[in-house]
Amino acid sequence: MKKILLAFSMIGMMILMNSCLDSGEQSASGEQQLFYITRTTDGSQIAFNGATIMTSNEIKLQEPERWYSISWAWSSANGFAGNNIYNVVTTQIDPVPLGSFTPQSAPAPTDIVPFSALNVYNYYPISKTFGDYLLFPYSVQKADGESISLQLYAVIDPTSYATTQLLTIEARLNKTGSSTSTGKVVNDIAAVKMTALRNLVTFESSQTYKNINVKFKYYKDSTNPTESQSIPITIYKE
Repeated sequence: MKKILLAFSMIGMMILMNSCLDSGEQSASGEQQLFYITRTTDGSQIAFNGATIMTSNEIKLQEPERWYSISWAWSSANGFAGNNIYNVVTTQIDPVPLGSFTPQSAPAPTDIVPFSALNVYNYYPISKTFGDYLLFPYSVQKADGESISLQLYAVIDPTSYATTQLLTIEARLNKTGSSTSTGKVVNDIAAVKMTALRNLVTFESSQTYKNINVKFKYYKDSTNPTESQSIPITIYKE
């Protein structure tokens, strides 16, 4: 984690700073940005997203090793909490809802809840740094009183993958609750722990990561599945 902190802090310093020429004051802020909260090797609790590292009293109170949506602000008066970790003021912290991944075939397609859209933030790797999570933004028709969760399924077969070099993951939505209205299309996001994908590949002793090819199968109506193009996903050895 210390190596990661040093690398990310340099990037963060380049992209964060807004300088006021009159006063020399520097400031930065963000609204509802995605950050992963974790602990460093020295026990400090931080939030980072691959470019910015920060902490606050509220960040220190959150459950570690998961993704959050955070609104924050920083100025040079706030200073740093050590190792170029920005000491910020947080005005909102919400945990990203958790989805599930089951390493087996999806159940029969009955009572399908259709997606309006599905994506994956594949610029985040599957690694211990981000808790082996991938982030999946999606859109769905939802009414007040309803709760929706993302469920992923795939058969993890290293022999089959070695032949095809392609893994198909089926995405489903599970809806609970009820409403008398039709609702509207809303945007949501889920963090899904994808550790099982690491079993697909064999790492050579000199390799630290590999890319695998994944396509996603999902339903945009109740009967006809849609398949995405092949998407590269980076998997780290550790």
